[in-house]
Amino acid sequence: AYKSPPAHSMDPVTSNIECVTELRSPEGVRVLLLGTAHISRKSVVDAQRLVRETQPQIVFVELCSSRVGMLRVAVDEPMAHREVTTGDLQAAMRRGGVSAVAQLLLSDYTVRAAKHIKLEITPGSEFAAAAQEGIKYGAKIYLGDREVGVTLRRAWAALTLWERVKVFYSLLRMDFGDLDEEMLEKLKTTDLLTEMFQELGKELPNLIEPLLNERDRYLAYRLRMCCAMLANAAPDPRATTIVAVVGMGHVKGLVAQFARPVDEADMHAIAQLPPPRPRGTVSVLLVLAVIGTGSFAAWRYLKR
Repeated sequence: AYKSPPAHSMDPVTSNIECVTELRSPEGVRVLLLGTAHISRKSVVDAQRLVRETQPQIVFVELCSSRVGMLRVAVDEPMAHREVTTGDLQAAMRRGGVSAVAQLLLSDYTVRAAKHIKLEITPGSEFAAAAQEGIKYGAKIYLGDREVGVTLRRAWAALTLWERVKVFYSLLRMDFGDLDEEMLEKLKTTDLLTEMFQELGKELPNLIEPLLNERDRYLAYRLRMCCAMLANAAPDPRATTIVAVVGMGHVKGLVAQFARPVDEADMHAIAQLPPPRPRGTVSVLLVLAVIGTGSFAAWRYLKR
């Protein structure tokens, strides 16, 4: 079985950048895996520097086609944030159902966190920084994550009806007003969404598999595909480099999965939407969503 090399590289180019893990694919392609905090300016600087100093052939980012617009973020401009309204939630429900509402709330959560911590960056700017820097040197940009809609639908399907109510309640009540300075500093060095998923997973363990474990396997699979593609096009695969930028919460799982043989059947299964639920269940969930939307609007009003 293929075994990856030790996690920490002694390469002088990367030794002064924190959270870099060096891997080698079975074909010999060098992979520099950078773990980031999505609301950290330091992660943005690290991503730019790693790409600039290694000039890889491919920059691999933890994004999917639905989030490709994040690559066009102006990383040096202040973060723009507009409060999510009841109309936004209703539009999301019409457009993509409960999973679209959850995606909107998760995005709002991350941006509000960055705003409260007084960071003048857009969450996820490290992906844009790495891609924009890579393009300067002719690198190809590779989207490595599973479609966010598939992830949220699979997570939703894994929960019981009562657990779904708890998830909506948790998303709606999140606030940052009670965080002290020590906690705020910690948030700047963590993968915020992964931390949140792990906390939810303590009460709702069924969430961990679709939100984290499946995505670790999918990211590793896509990274291995990327390595094989690059190796096939290169005279000497060992002279090629991929810089992969992912949230630090995925690094451990991705490294473990990267070293294992690919399970094609598993990859096909986790890329699929879950089967639809009976009509009666959907009706109940729509009622809950309407209640949740009203609660969210009232909560926002009272917070002003």
